[in-house]
Amino acid sequence: MEKILVPIDGSEASNKAAAKAVDIARKLGGSLTFITVSINPVPLKVYEYEPFWDPELNEMLDIIKGIDSKLLEDTLKKLNLDNITYDKRFLLGTVDEEIVKVARDENYDMIVMGRRGFSKFERFFVGSVTQRVISDAPCPVLVVNEQ
Repeated sequence: MEKILVPIDGSEASNKAAAKAVDIARKLGGSLTFITVSINPVPLKVYEYEPFWDPELNEMLDIIKGIDSKLLEDTLKKLNLDNITYDKRFLLGTVDEEIVKVARDENYDMIVMGRRGFSKFERFFVGSVTQRVISDAPCPVLVVNEQ
């Protein structure tokens, strides 16, 4: 395992997955990429050929980026990353699509991510990012449960 992708969302499951990814990277000599993905509240285009721009929405994006960047930094502070090669990224988009896109476009060997443990009823209504990543990922996905 040379390249391991680790999505971070601030949940306990995500924190456990990050710790597991560090263990794997340490044992196998791999590198880690920690990402956090926020849903983009800004439409890419208002009309088919007109770019969308609004200073208030850009300010909102800066706030979102600041919050999620802090979440990512707080998670990384809890990990022992000594002698581990890693990088971190903040992305905007649809969470599962961005995770799969990064894994595919950059040839990751594995994704290590958490699962919150929604009931079947809850998953029916809210979906499951983890389920969608498992379905579409170009590489193995190690799922770490919250409990």
